[in-house]
Amino acid sequence: MDDQKSGGGAVGETNGAEASGAVAKKVLVVDDESLVRKVIVRSLERMGYAADDVGDGRSALRAVEERGDEYACVLLDLTMPDIDGYETFRRIKKLRADLPVVIMSGHSREEVVGRLSPDLADGFLPKPFTMADVEALMSSLVS
Repeated sequence: MDDQKSGGGAVGETNGAEASGAVAKKVLVVDDESLVRKVIVRSLERMGYAADDVGDGRSALRAVEERGDEYACVLLDLTMPDIDGYETFRRIKKLRADLPVVIMSGHSREEVVGRLSPDLADGFLPKPFTMADVEALMSSLVS
């Protein structure tokens, strides 16, 4: 399990921008591909968000249980080992029904929505996506 925040600190540690008060919103990025997480986290930080990242569903659930009130939203990949994104989504919503969860997937929106119904996600990012797509989504979710 990769339970590290970008920049090498443990999940939940603050980066300099966050500690100085410059960052108002934090995002949890959940994807089993380390490179994907790092790119998304760096992009979010450039947009002015703080971000934690984890590599699996169990770590995501632990982060939401321990620090769920710190997160403005969760960006969640569906295809992960152990607990897949669908089950992780359902468990996050049981812990924090008010926490927006955006699904990131290479599967079609219709397929994803069909498997999540009636628990519809708060957003969908089809892979591959651009950082402009992420920025537009974040603007609509966290305004």
